Amino acid sequence: METKVLSSLRNAVRNIASVERFTDRLLTVLERAQVEARKWNHHYLGTEHYLLALISEKKAAGAKVARSFGVSRAKVEKRIRKLIKKGPEGLTAKKLTETPRAKQAIKVAAKEARRMDGGHVGTEHLLLGLLSVGDGIAAQVLNRCGLALEDARERVAQLGREQSIVE
Repeated sequence: METKVLSSLRNAVRNIASVERFTDRLLTVLERAQVEARKWNHHYLGTEHYLLALISEKKAAGAKVARSFGVSRAKVEKRIRKLIKKGPEGLTAKKLTETPRAKQAIKVAAKEARRMDGGHVGTEHLLLGLLSVGDGIAAQVLNRCGLALEDARERVAQLGREQSIVE
């Protein structure tokens, strides 16, 4: 049975980008991003929360691509801590508001999916979307970890040629 949070996420995602089809794994990552935001006591959903959720999803193609460049959860968390602070204890927002950069990352992910294979939007496309929003926290963290957009795009395309990575 679909949870209320997942249902709400599906509707929000549809409003952000004219979604072709988001994979179940991507929807799981988007749902987990809300958990990450709440762990940080944030009242918003930012690119950093998407990145934390993505890199934590071990079987996700986007996480595999990031890890192939040496990006780990520990490195991501350490770099995020240098850029932003946790919110005040006890902060509980019923509904998290997506930042403009988070919305843009989802839009770009959908565009990347159309450009690459025209079908499903997966975690690999989210990774590219996060990297594309250059002034977002996720892009800054990934770049500082040594992952650039063009390198990731090339690796995603290579994996796509080798196997079907849509999940």
